[in-house]
Amino acid sequence: MTTIHLQDLAHAGREPPVPVRLVLDRDKAPEVGAWLRVLPGKRYVGRATWKGRQVLIKVFVGPGAARMANAERAGIERLRRTELPTPRMLGADTEGAGQAAWVMTAFFPAARPLSQAAGLSVEGLSGLPGCPEALLTASRTIARMHNAGLMQDDIHPDNFLYHKNDCLVVDAAEVQSIPRIKALARITRNTGKWLAQLPENWWAPVLRAYSSQADHCPDHHLDYERVREQAIRWRAWRARNLGLKAMRDCSLFRVHGTPTRFVSCWRSEYDDLAPILEAPDRAMADCHLLKDGGTATVGLLIRNGRRLVIKRYNIKNRWHRLRRLLRPSRARHSWIAGHRLRTLGIDTPRPVAMIEERRWIFRGRGFLITEYCPGKDLIEMGQDKKAGEPAVIEAIVERIARVFALFRRYHITHGDFKATNLLWDGELSIIDLDAVSFFRSKFRWKRSYHKDIDRLSRNWPAGSPMRRLLSDALVKS
Repeated sequence: MTTIHLQDLAHAGREPPVPVRLVLDRDKAPEVGAWLRVLPGKRYVGRATWKGRQVLIKVFVGPGAARMANAERAGIERLRRTELPTPRMLGADTEGAGQAAWVMTAFFPAARPLSQAAGLSVEGLSGLPGCPEALLTASRTIARMHNAGLMQDDIHPDNFLYHKNDCLVVDAAEVQSIPRIKALARITRNTGKWLAQLPENWWAPVLRAYSSQADHCPDHHLDYERVREQAIRWRAWRARNLGLKAMRDCSLFRVHGTPTRFVSCWRSEYDDLAPILEAPDRAMADCHLLKDGGTATVGLLIRNGRRLVIKRYNIKNRWHRLRRLLRPSRARHSWIAGHRLRTLGIDTPRPVAMIEERRWIFRGRGFLITEYCPGKDLIEMGQDKKAGEPAVIEAIVERIARVFALFRRYHITHGDFKATNLLWDGELSIIDLDAVSFFRSKFRWKRSYHKDIDRLSRNWPAGSPMRRLLSDALVKS
């Protein structure tokens, strides 16, 4: 088994050795069997065996190691003092002249991260079923934290473990005392940040669970409408942030660039997709063509039993190449837009990877890989007798109206909102995102928004049931 000093973990990158024995200056060396979280050069969280028992060890490295470990210890002590559920601390120390530090806590093998227990993901916050009990339990725990004058500043589902019908608070370094000044505003902001990471159809039950605990404290009578406003603001911020993360190497995405190409892919997907990412044209030659046009070629490919769509954004001619040379590729634009829309609760096939061909700063063709959506576009649906049933038409119109409501809330336009870019398989998915725009100016957004409505309405004759229902739904929304 490899043996390593804590401070040497700072140079271990994203894949530190495992199994590994960690040398501690003043305690028995724990043997790490698996790394659970890695923040390269800063923090390493592992499942270890120490003194004959399983433990969780957090190792902090770098110039801020002692400060981060002290914050973790202080957070655990605050939680234990107020009788909030959190793993018991077993030991802590600083090593290597302050360049490394560790905190060890009890480990619960049967516990699951809340995101896993609740079926949550970073994006894709629409179409999920009813709110699970695990999330309601976590919301009640958050209310108890607020009642005790504490909050997690960077609150998110993976900061909780669901264990035996209870939620344990982890990542205690983020647990802070709520200042008396503007305490209610801070609690409102914190609760809104929590809601922003959950599907909107869960907000009402989550707030009910929260209020069943928080409302017992006279100082915490929240204005839940303000909480919702905060949630909307935080969700917009999260969508922008995920779009930025999708373009840099981080824990979620594997990104690398050379003078001739730029590749971004979900880190968890990279190994499986590596052959496609290395030779996308070869993958396109072997796939089933769905569309072969001048501006784009689209194909369906099967990878290990999984259906994926690969779209190549072509360069039509010399003048088209000149216009695109210094602009981000349409693949890049669609890649970022897909992540942002899904985070805002707007369904679109999940983006999996993006490739951009380059010659130094000059852009060429782009490739976008997404999950396959089996639905039919709305023009095809119009030719299907079953799709002409009133119940189906009403369901489609209701989903379209919901999309437009989210467009209004977040100042978004699609840019080519025609019926062939809307797929229906019981839910509505939007495709062709290379003209999607996110506006800061309400005036500019409004003009483009009305163009989207007009573009969609023109797909059906005036007076047709679909167009009439669509007009009525948009007026009501």
